[in-house]
Amino acid sequence: MDLIDIGANLTHDSFDHDRDAVLQRAREAGVAQMVVTGASRAHSPQALALAQAHPGFLFATA
Repeated sequence: MDLIDIGANLTHDSFDHDRDAVLQRAREAGVAQMVVTGASRAHSPQALALAQAHPGFLFATA
């Protein structure tokens, strides 16, 4: 069964050192897609950039 994470706060600073590893572990765990939350005006562009860097896997909220 494919999983979709509908609230990934991957723009948070705590992911700066291992964001790519977190994404890899999610894929390995069966996560097929993730929605990256833009929790603020500052983080929304970061969420969009992440989604654009991982098309078909990451999607961004406003």
